[in-house]
Amino acid sequence: MQDVKRYAEDRLPRSLVLGGGTLLVAVVAGLFWLVWKSQFAAPAGYLFDTPTQPVEAGYCLAVAQAVGGGGVPVGGPIAEAQDFWIARLRGYTSDMAPPIAAGQAAMARDLGQGDRVWLLDAMEACVRRAITYGAHFRTLD
Repeated sequence: MQDVKRYAEDRLPRSLVLGGGTLLVAVVAGLFWLVWKSQFAAPAGYLFDTPTQPVEAGYCLAVAQAVGGGGVPVGGPIAEAQDFWIARLRGYTSDMAPPIAAGQAAMARDLGQGDRVWLLDAMEACVRRAITYGAHFRTLD
């Protein structure tokens, strides 16, 4: 076996290794801190600028009721959305009237002239939020 000699120029100086390693650890730690800090940059937002989750649930329930118009077939996606938001409201408070009334008032303010396209877009946003909260719509499978 051949004896291989190591030359001094093959090695990195110890100060370079320690300095570079320290700099790398500091950069990674700084990036980690920036990512962690940025998650708190904006407050948790609720749909349609509602102030609380119960009002958001009341708003989405009002949207589902407006889209359904009272003739909602049992088991349809609108009925499932209504059931989800009612169950969510029940989980927040035993008195569901104030959040529902606040949600209906906010929806009436936003709806304005009764634009059907806006209402359908709001329904889509509410369904997406419900899915984010863990809802499973069997009719959308």
